[in-house]
Amino acid sequence: MAPLPASSASPPSAAAVAALAALTAVHASTAGVVMAAPVPAPAAGAVDADAGAAAAPPTMMHAPLTAWPSEVRAEAYDTAVAVTPALNRLVHALAADTPFLSKHLNEVSKGDDFTRRLLALHTSPAVPLPSPLPPAFRAAPPAALGLYRYDYFMQAPPPPGSPPAPTVCQVELNTMAASFGCLGARVRGVHALTVAAGLGPSGVTADDLPANDVEARLAAGLAAGHAAYIADDRSRGLDGGLPALPVVVVQPGERNVYDQTLLGLALLRATGGAVPLQRLSLAQLSAWGTLDATTNALVVRLPTDEASAAAVAGAGGQWATSITAYRVSVAYFRAGYTPDDYPTDAEWAARAALHASDAIAVPTVGVQLVGTKKVQQVLTSAGEVERYLGPAESAEVRTTFMPQLSLAPGPEGDANAATAVADPDAWVLKPQREGGGNNLYGADVAAALRRMDPVERGGWVLMRRILPVRVPNVVVRGGRGQPAEVVCELGVFAVYLARAGGEVTINEASGTLLRSKLADVEDGGVAAGVAVLDSVRLVR
Repeated sequence: MAPLPASSASPPSAAAVAALAALTAVHASTAGVVMAAPVPAPAAGAVDADAGAAAAPPTMMHAPLTAWPSEVRAEAYDTAVAVTPALNRLVHALAADTPFLSKHLNEVSKGDDFTRRLLALHTSPAVPLPSPLPPAFRAAPPAALGLYRYDYFMQAPPPPGSPPAPTVCQVELNTMAASFGCLGARVRGVHALTVAAGLGPSGVTADDLPANDVEARLAAGLAAGHAAYIADDRSRGLDGGLPALPVVVVQPGERNVYDQTLLGLALLRATGGAVPLQRLSLAQLSAWGTLDATTNALVVRLPTDEASAAAVAGAGGQWATSITAYRVSVAYFRAGYTPDDYPTDAEWAARAALHASDAIAVPTVGVQLVGTKKVQQVLTSAGEVERYLGPAESAEVRTTFMPQLSLAPGPEGDANAATAVADPDAWVLKPQREGGGNNLYGADVAAALRRMDPVERGGWVLMRRILPVRVPNVVVRGGRGQPAEVVCELGVFAVYLARAGGEVTINEASGTLLRSKLADVEDGGVAAGVAVLDSVRLVR
């Protein structure tokens, strides 16, 4: 197979595209770049449904991906990676500033019930401590752990005479359930094979593909969080009680089970097989978890009757263990970021129990609120970032910001809404939601703003529209290829760990994820069926 041309001006032949797509699909499946095939969703609140890894394994298919690595300017890549430690510090400082979160999210909450419930949980009075306090009682988690992803578009240079604009533009702070790290890192390996075989654009070498050890580094972060919990156990004389295990909180019927399972396997490797990552849905946590009054641990007791065997298999995921009762050391959320994850009061009860317990929540409710679009909009205002970071770091962070506007009720919100209605193609209308496919563009911006009353409008923000760089590639879905121009979104993973006393032991960028979508598609991620996995080819 001859190398494919890099320019869309001379597209590859249909036969060359078909051959490359078939080869890419085989390489991706062999490398573990796979997802579960779609299945009917379980009933709301069901605890006997598999939380992502059923007793009968789900059917797998290769995850959608590009045929070769996409171009990313090295200076944009370097900027996005370099700013990560400062963003980690900013996120944790904001999460601890409850007055800040209340001030800016109270108005949003009037038009957004999901944000209202999260803010109420974050600001609710602490549960009264037992009196006298049991010697083993741990009122708060022994550490704060964050596993994040900060997402950016690489913007094309503005036309001559236009106002200056950043070339690497922050799209959002993903403070919760940042996914596809393990699959994305493996796409780099698939693309390395493509490059080594001389396929794809000519002139690309393995040296153009930066190393991406995100799988190991995220696992090391989870291992460090669990170790902090166990070390505090020993200091309190609790190491002779129930074992403690980390839990990944997942959605029922999770299609991205393999990405999560790869992280669990990496955690086993990082701990010599000693720390199996358990899988539970919020409904299962509600049914099987209780707060221990003497330790404040969230204790999970799996049902052992034969009728519940399928539910236990789902809860345990891939991990063969005879443990049927354990304390939750780390609760790593890959669910809980959308109202759809709380269909009944049981899921909210599980979230409240985790919030009250001594488990290290990844993220805490406060950190989740920092990820709202409203907080990100406020941070673009003069002086806000500077309240938490020094001048140099604040300036560094601000180089990635696009202008954002408030839509809160009142004259300022009215004027900002009118600005967007007058020029809707220049703005993106964003709600307080994660998961892709929620933003509005173009004529839909104007229509929505005309329809909304001021209270509902206050639950949204405006961001200046980014005009991403377009690059040629071949998008591969189901073994079939489509040559197209794509736009690429670069995600930088991050790990942050601070002990309860404030000592920061990990603060780092921890690998990357590149996702691409057809240049004319406006919104949506891989899980939403719009974007595909990609990898970075640095261009200097």
